[in-house]
Amino acid sequence: MAPVGASFADDQEGIATGSRRGRVVPGTFASFVGTKEGGLLLCGNKVRIDLIKSIKNSSLLLITDEIRYNTDNMSERYTLFEIEKLRDRFKLPNGVPPGVKKSYNISPTQLSPVVITNSDGVVELKRMKWGFIPHRAKDTNGVFRYKTYDAKSEDVFEKVTWQHAIRNSRCLIPANGYYEWQKTPDGKRPFYIKPKDQDLFSIAGIYSSWTDPEGVEWGTYAVVTVVSNVEMATINPRMPVILRPEDEATWLDPAVDDYSSLYDCMRTYPDGMLQIKMANPEVNSMKLNKPELIIPLAR
Repeated sequence: MAPVGASFADDQEGIATGSRRGRVVPGTFASFVGTKEGGLLLCGNKVRIDLIKSIKNSSLLLITDEIRYNTDNMSERYTLFEIEKLRDRFKLPNGVPPGVKKSYNISPTQLSPVVITNSDGVVELKRMKWGFIPHRAKDTNGVFRYKTYDAKSEDVFEKVTWQHAIRNSRCLIPANGYYEWQKTPDGKRPFYIKPKDQDLFSIAGIYSSWTDPEGVEWGTYAVVTVVSNVEMATINPRMPVILRPEDEATWLDPAVDDYSSLYDCMRTYPDGMLQIKMANPEVNSMKLNKPELIIPLAR
């Protein structure tokens, strides 16, 4: 946590807030979430906060006279429980393979279903491990060291880890919703998020095929993330890329590898189109998996 007057480096991102008395911090570069004239205000990454003249009633992340820098950019968990709808929703000619079960708490390193276009040009559902491992990696240590559960859309064409996959190995990650945690003075608070216009949707993903030291081949994947929309930014500065149904064929098409077409798919979900509600704090445990996790506890 940085005191008032501090400046963030240009390569940092996060949420910055002014004080309850409405002061702003000259020279600070960050994503800004707050309210102005009673409405929610969001500026893009690395915007000078001293350009914002008046702030009233700061965001939920506010602590008086301090800037809070949110470093938790990862999409940590998601749900997939409408298994019976997968075949029709994603037009899977071979249906859903055995072993795919509903889950209310899909966590990194777990085996989960993703949709790919295989080498024969057929769209199919495969189970892969969440946590991208480049095909040349010697072991799985990099998943934990470099947190390859997600890939920033801004970096996927430049970083060596993602360069091949973004052009050649893209997937759809079926989901019914996802969880994010908001930092508060009383600790982390879980929220459950889903699009208002899609009950079963797809998250943009990239995948790899990796052979472990024992010679076993694994499919692994990462979630692609983007800067959050207005309502999501009060919880986390980033969110998964929720694909529009009309963009899914482009994302899966191995013939599409140009920067422009793919970035057109990696858009922030429109403002006002997310349903956000508090989740059951029991979701903090990766061991639990039950429908009640998406329902807040009664107070």
